[in-house]
Amino acid sequence: MNEGEVIDDLFNKLGAFGRYQIRTQFLVMIPFVISAVQAMSVVFIHYTLPHRCAIPGLPNDTYESQGLWHDELINASIPGGTGLEDAHSSCYLYVPHNGTAATSVNSTQEKCSSWVYGKTMMDVTVQSELNFVCDNRPRETVAQMAHFSGQMVGPLFFGLLADRFGRKPIYLISTLLGALFGVCSAFAPDHHSFAFMRFVVGLCICGTFGAGLNLILELVGTSKRMLVGIMVEYSWIVGSVSTAGLAYSVKNWNHLLLIASVPIFSIIPYFWIIPESPRWLLTSNIKGNREKGKKLMKYISEVNGRPLVEKDFEVLDNTCREIVVTDQGGLRILKSPRIVMTLLVVIMNWFSVSLGYAGISLNSGKLPGDLYVNYVLIQVVDLPAFTMLFTMDKLGRKIPHIHGMLLAGLSLLATVLVDLYADKDISSTQAIYVALNVIGKIGVASAYGDIFIWAAEMFPTAARNRCYGVVSTIGRLGAVVSPIIVNEARFEGPIGNSIPLLIFGVLCVCTGLLAVLLPDTANKPLPETIEEAENLTKFSRKKSTTAETTAKNGNLIVKIPSTKEIEDYHLTSL
Repeated sequence: MNEGEVIDDLFNKLGAFGRYQIRTQFLVMIPFVISAVQAMSVVFIHYTLPHRCAIPGLPNDTYESQGLWHDELINASIPGGTGLEDAHSSCYLYVPHNGTAATSVNSTQEKCSSWVYGKTMMDVTVQSELNFVCDNRPRETVAQMAHFSGQMVGPLFFGLLADRFGRKPIYLISTLLGALFGVCSAFAPDHHSFAFMRFVVGLCICGTFGAGLNLILELVGTSKRMLVGIMVEYSWIVGSVSTAGLAYSVKNWNHLLLIASVPIFSIIPYFWIIPESPRWLLTSNIKGNREKGKKLMKYISEVNGRPLVEKDFEVLDNTCREIVVTDQGGLRILKSPRIVMTLLVVIMNWFSVSLGYAGISLNSGKLPGDLYVNYVLIQVVDLPAFTMLFTMDKLGRKIPHIHGMLLAGLSLLATVLVDLYADKDISSTQAIYVALNVIGKIGVASAYGDIFIWAAEMFPTAARNRCYGVVSTIGRLGAVVSPIIVNEARFEGPIGNSIPLLIFGVLCVCTGLLAVLLPDTANKPLPETIEEAENLTKFSRKKSTTAETTAKNGNLIVKIPSTKEIEDYHLTSL
């Protein structure tokens, strides 16, 4: 029995998902819900309101008409419609010559520096308060990219810290730090400070989810890992769907960010309530952590009503020693071709689902119809998508993931056909277009939920957070570039508005097919060592190169490595 099997066997004895784990998971998931609101508020705080240049010398100018005199003044001061959504120019106004009244005949046009905004789906957004319009429009894309860049860097940054200092402190510190900067971002005075604040919020959101997920995954037995992972996905759905109701109730970006940040400070008592990951304690080289891990396992078993006996702790002691004496971190991971291949394929799949998930969500504000209805449809389909993950223990991780990627890719590619061959002005065509986006979101959400859990199961415990941090960091580059694709990749022509969806679809199909190279981890113990992680990728079962000898002294199992294993260890340790 290898190290992972020993620890999983202990969890099965003390209760794979007992009272203690259920209570802990519920507490850990509460910040997940609020953090999801922080993340998905980007759709509403960046919503584009109708706008035009403000009339010079009219301090109480409004976007809405104040009467006939106001309409005449607007027509005399602002160039007429350009065939776009706005009736008057958003970026130019007339400048009179020689003191004469401004008209289209005797005036030239120049760019304006102040604007008035209409109130449609939102009353006040970042765009209207910080004037992210006209020549300043790229600032909005930069702010969105800053937020997703934080989400990209967060897993690696906090992953390294969580491997070094533990899951619990990093989970709590990143959550509280995200709340603090969330409050600060609501009062950002300019685009520079706003982008920085949103970067830190994105950074901390991933610290919350990454360290929190690993904490609760490492607290349960093998048979319950999928259930735990899906419950985490459900917490995201609750938060993301709730964002629409909160945004609709306040319709103000400042208030929405405050609602998504202030309640998080209520988790301060968690420092004394939730536990550290027992797996991390048992595999940590920090003095005293193994004893803490043993005490925690004993306490969990007592709370669950299934106390461990002394014989179990003898096996645990032997397992701890075997895990700790082997160097499982650092560059040794990169010396394993199988693990490197796994890293690369997971990165490519994570990039595609990250790009598709963020891109489809951002694009919901540009779909025909009501912003809130479209957003809820796009988000609520995560429920059936994540529910399908329950089949992964029977069907495996690989097949559902590939099917989700292909479903997403093909449905998004089909939007191009709608643009080419259907009348875009009729309601049925618009409904089909929205439906294809919804189906695409189902597929990409299912694949995202899969890879979110699956990736944490492919790497050894001592380097799990680091590997998970690397793949999710680079993979989330997809979310970083999604604002550029959604906002800028639109061109004149029959498929101009579907270019972003075309890009998302092609990537989902291509990378989904690459997933056949990944190991299926369903119903397998979490790998504790590099060798166990490598064995996951073997397509056929090979004879062990380890000669095992069992000493009849109690239950102590003595492993005697073969000559080949000794040679391999020295080679990989150079």
